[in-house]
Amino acid sequence: MINTMLEIARKTPLRPIYRWGRRKYLNLYLKSTMGKILADPEYLLNDRNTLTDLSRAWGNMSYSASIEYLEECVQYSAKSRLPILECGSGLSTIVIGLIAKKYGNIVWSLEHMKSWYERIKKALIKYEIDSVKINYGPMTEYGDYVWYKAPLDSMPDKFSLVVCDGPAGVKTRAKHNIFPIMKERFAPDCVILYDDANKVIPEDAITDWVEKLNMSYEIHGEVNPYYVFKL
Repeated sequence: MINTMLEIARKTPLRPIYRWGRRKYLNLYLKSTMGKILADPEYLLNDRNTLTDLSRAWGNMSYSASIEYLEECVQYSAKSRLPILECGSGLSTIVIGLIAKKYGNIVWSLEHMKSWYERIKKALIKYEIDSVKINYGPMTEYGDYVWYKAPLDSMPDKFSLVVCDGPAGVKTRAKHNIFPIMKERFAPDCVILYDDANKVIPEDAITDWVEKLNMSYEIHGEVNPYYVFKL
């Protein structure tokens, strides 16, 4: 019997077995961690280890936002009294959605990748995070700019927090176009958490809009720097 099992194992490629085992492990890890958070979302605010566990269990470490960035998203989400806008869905959608639900707020999340939109929507339904309105919309033209095809007519007039980590995988400067397209919807005290400050940011896409909108900004994050803009 043992010899038969060893023979089967010998003939079976190890990589698929590893992937299968890893998926199983991460699924159990995610279930356990989410169970803890759903019982008390305050863990996201007060326990960095829980947020770290969730990030690992999510299993998208190469693309997920850093723990530092997620922590700041969570803290500002708890303070936000007007709707929250998210550009680019992911683990951030789950955590800010849970905080928004706890404090009676709403998150409008924009996603241009259909497969990712479907994954996040499925997770929102599974965990009953009804505080998030996730919208799928491919890149579209707004005059001189390219950005998400957003349901602007039905979106709130003002947002007090913007979590901007997308669109991902777009070769144009589409991510920076949130400033000219959405500027009228930034509340007077709006905070914009803008990920990936360590990447090349065209001067006319950041500095120019800082001046036009009279914003201040700081760079936070030791591992993966990000901007914190404040109006």
